[in-house]
Amino acid sequence: MRIERFVPLPVPTAPPSVPLELRKWRDSFIFLESEKSLPPSPFIAKLKRVWQQIVGRLRNLINSYKAPFKAYNEERLTQIANSKKFIYFNDKSSSISAFLGNDYSSPLTLWNLHFKCAKAAFLAAKFNGSSVHMKTFCSLNAKEAQEYAEKMQHPRIDWALVRNGIMEEVLKAKFDQNPELKKLLLATKDAYLADHAPKDDFFEANNGKKTHNQVGRALMRIRESCGGIGIPSPIPKNYIEYLQNKKNQDKN
Repeated sequence: MRIERFVPLPVPTAPPSVPLELRKWRDSFIFLESEKSLPPSPFIAKLKRVWQQIVGRLRNLINSYKAPFKAYNEERLTQIANSKKFIYFNDKSSSISAFLGNDYSSPLTLWNLHFKCAKAAFLAAKFNGSSVHMKTFCSLNAKEAQEYAEKMQHPRIDWALVRNGIMEEVLKAKFDQNPELKKLLLATKDAYLADHAPKDDFFEANNGKKTHNQVGRALMRIRESCGGIGIPSPIPKNYIEYLQNKKNQDKN
């Protein structure tokens, strides 16, 4: 019996195929081209309109809830101004006046740069010789900006001469570009505004140890430029007594 040997047939060679990545790119390109030729879907268009209406109504609802709180804050600030004749800020026990502080989150634009708060803008100006460093401050909040500035070296040499003017420029931009904060500032009436963050003796009142209070004075000048009352003269007796009490407490 003869056994024939099995000989496999030759496998035909496949034509060269398109690489996987190129094939994916080609398929997506064809899909996009086909999508361009399709007419706009009425359902999608209607869905977008409905979504925009929902977002608009939610925004109005949120604003309607915010309005009473804003009115309350304005009224409360006026009451404090009339009774105490001074308002201190940057103090943990007084949250209603927190908007006066440079750390308060209030976006502003200066020198073609967008900052998250006044402190970031002010510290960025300290290193205006480097556009890279100034842009870095744009993405930082107050705490991060302070930490970043402390690590930096070689600030502008005329900083001690120009810092007052820059501080006032930054604060003016803050209140001009945030109308709600401007209303609160005007609600302080003729109150003496005092910064009580114990970090900088020159700019802040520093809990009674120093009374330079350059931030507070700048705020009162801006209040006057907005149609309100400027720096009261003389300084209210209540505030002087408050400083003395603070000083005695610090000694004890």
